Amino acid sequence: MKKLMLSVALLFATSMLFAQTIQAPIPNPDPDPECTDCEVVKKDRIPVLEIPRLVYSVALINTSDVISTGYLNNVVVNQTGAGNYSKVTQKGLIPIFDPAGDKNDADVMQTGVQNFSLILQQGDEHEADVTQKGNLNYANIWQLRKGNLADINQDGNNNYAGIYQYGQDNDAKTGQTGNLNDAFQIQKGKSLFGQGYNNDADIVQNGNENYAMQSQMGSGNVADMKQVGNNNTSHQFQVGDNNTAKFDQTGNNNYVIQTQLGDDNLATVYDWGSQGNGNWVSQFQKGDDNEAKVHQLGNDNDSFQKQIGDDNFTLADQHGNDNYIEVSQVGDDNDAHAYQYGNENTAVQDQKGDYNSAYAFQKGNNNKSFETQKAAPGNWPNENNTSNVYQLGNGNLACVDQYTEWWVNNVSDIDQLGNGNKVGVSQNALNPGNSNWSKVLQTGNMNSACVTQVGDTGIVVQPGG
Repeated sequence: MKKLMLSVALLFATSMLFAQTIQAPIPNPDPDPECTDCEVVKKDRIPVLEIPRLVYSVALINTSDVISTGYLNNVVVNQTGAGNYSKVTQKGLIPIFDPAGDKNDADVMQTGVQNFSLILQQGDEHEADVTQKGNLNYANIWQLRKGNLADINQDGNNNYAGIYQYGQDNDAKTGQTGNLNDAFQIQKGKSLFGQGYNNDADIVQNGNENYAMQSQMGSGNVADMKQVGNNNTSHQFQVGDNNTAKFDQTGNNNYVIQTQLGDDNLATVYDWGSQGNGNWVSQFQKGDDNEAKVHQLGNDNDSFQKQIGDDNFTLADQHGNDNYIEVSQVGDDNDAHAYQYGNENTAVQDQKGDYNSAYAFQKGNNNKSFETQKAAPGNWPNENNTSNVYQLGNGNLACVDQYTEWWVNNVSDIDQLGNGNKVGVSQNALNPGNSNWSKVLQTGNMNSACVTQVGDTGIVVQPGG
């Protein structure tokens, strides 16, 4: 086993250097330097509360109720089977001042036994379509204000869908194929009684016992989800304008939470094939123009992404089983990429401030990468931290901790090829002109390297095993 320990301090005394670095090593014969002791506690999987189903009474014979007040309204109801119930109400938005609703259109088609459909249209020029094939399906559509479009298509048994629209020119569609699926869509304005405009929401569920929830509060938002398999759960929450959230779930027992607060944010979970089972994704973005992407292929993988600020980007890509990625970015213009191929790999990236960049690539099993970077708020693009970690093999560990003030930057490059290698890098650039640059290359097995710098450049190369 090879060991290498490097400490450079050009601006401060040795005692000051160790006071300002995290877990900085001191020369001793310890075979396992503490600078690579950077484990973190993984996040728990905490589910979001789900909307319960309403209790309703089923009919004994086919029943259709229609209440239509206004001009040029249209209602069509077709029922085949037994015990189906449909109610359509079309009226004005405010009963006293505007009692009539005009140019609304409602179509209901029920085939099977004891399906239940409710449509309420208040205002003008709404369009609602409900198609139910099977038994004991439930559909509920509320449309308030003007020009909203809602479509529910259920093919199976005991499916439950609700669409609630308040505003103008919103579009919501739900398609359910299978049994015991639940879907809810809410479109409105940001305030309690505010209107939402031009929001678009789509849910597709193919399988059994899937749950989907979409909530859009604002205007111009897009939410698109697809669930293929059984027992999948999905939540999309958007507050603001022109946000986009999209994902595919393929497999069983997968969970996705996407939350966006602000404007022009993008969150995607994309699928290049059979996704797998038991995967978990949580994406949280607060601010403007942020982008978060996740791809997971395999089983029991976790991805957590949090971005607070503006113009941040994060990408998580995992292939294999039991992998874990956690990204947290607080500030503006930060960039984080994590790629893991294999099993039981862990990548954690924590960035605070502006213009930080973190990259982690791990291929093999049981590799771990921890990157923590902090830059002063309000700095310039060339005053930042940059960390790159590349690990190929099994059981490798990389720990990076970097801090920079104004007019300086830190750069850390780590390459480990082999098994059981460890490296720890701690760099602080505190004053003008004292930028740090560290490069560590380890090939072979069971190598260890520690780099601690305050304002200088270090290069570490360890070939061999």
